[in-house]
Amino acid sequence: FFLHQFFAQTLPYHLQSVNMTPDTTHLHKVKPPSRLPTAEPFTICSTPDIDGSTVLLSGAIFRRTSGAEVSESDEAEEKKESRNPSSPRNVKKYILFMTGWNETYLKYLHFLPHLTSLGTVLTFDHRSQGLSGRPLPELNASHVLSFDSYVSDAHKICNAFVPSGATIDIVCMSMSGLISLKLAGLHPSRYSSVATIAPMIKFRTGPLPWAAVGGVVSLLKLLGLGSSLAMGYPKPLTRPTKTTHSSPNLDSWLSLQRLHPLVRLLGPTNSWVSSCWFACESFLRRYSASPYPVRALVVLATDDVFVHHAAARDFAEGQGKVKVVEVEGGYHELLIEEEEYYGKAVGEITRFLKGEEG
Repeated sequence: FFLHQFFAQTLPYHLQSVNMTPDTTHLHKVKPPSRLPTAEPFTICSTPDIDGSTVLLSGAIFRRTSGAEVSESDEAEEKKESRNPSSPRNVKKYILFMTGWNETYLKYLHFLPHLTSLGTVLTFDHRSQGLSGRPLPELNASHVLSFDSYVSDAHKICNAFVPSGATIDIVCMSMSGLISLKLAGLHPSRYSSVATIAPMIKFRTGPLPWAAVGGVVSLLKLLGLGSSLAMGYPKPLTRPTKTTHSSPNLDSWLSLQRLHPLVRLLGPTNSWVSSCWFACESFLRRYSASPYPVRALVVLATDDVFVHHAAARDFAEGQGKVKVVEVEGGYHELLIEEEEYYGKAVGEITRFLKGEEG
């Protein structure tokens, strides 16, 4: 793609030697904005987890540049919109983009230029994954003691890079759906909307019933196994199934993982599972009894096998500001899906961010 050389500056010490040139040749190319984005890398210290531990978080700010060549049709459109004060080009919009579990924002370099046509985009990798630091010696384990640490990290980054008083829209995937919904619920004056794809309001737990998970992982933590990989991990290194219908897009993602071995996690720890399970439960309890305070769009893939749709619908039921749309036949990773699923998801998000949704 058109960026990458700057990424070496953003990496924690244990990733400094990584070659940052992922192959995105097969990934979807949405119609690019008339002016390509510039990217500014950053690192920032995370908020402390409940044990006081901190790590470096790596991310980047993507801005729509004003120096690129523009076609006559785009120039005419820009002149027309310049006379409209409510046009996205004349409203300073900030968008926070967050990935799902076991991902990095490098995976979405095909999508971020589209978001920059709507505003300035902040993105980063969560603690314990992607390009960000790890609190454990096992660098390929996803570990957190409190799910609220994810929420606090995102809020800290927004406060560091977005002017006070400006509002922020959030676009996110999977695990970040729960992070974002909690974040905007806590700070509704700062975050004006959340558009989430396949939110992890409840995650699938294999043969273990959902209701039993909290007790099991709590017991494992009492036995001193909080930092150990959860049951069933590590999984065999096989090609993922039912993540996307697009083999070329999946190949590009696997190629990126091979290029940067630390990007692919072996699995979550018991503490991670525990923190996420209790966060899901408390979130659903809270908003079963109170209205959600900001506009939210929940995009569900009907053939998703990683998160529970029923939980997302339970959350949305009776919430006047929450809209649910379905992408029929799509798998969990809609942003690297075949065009028919990807286009539907991106279209819904774009209309939502522009305030054009029905």
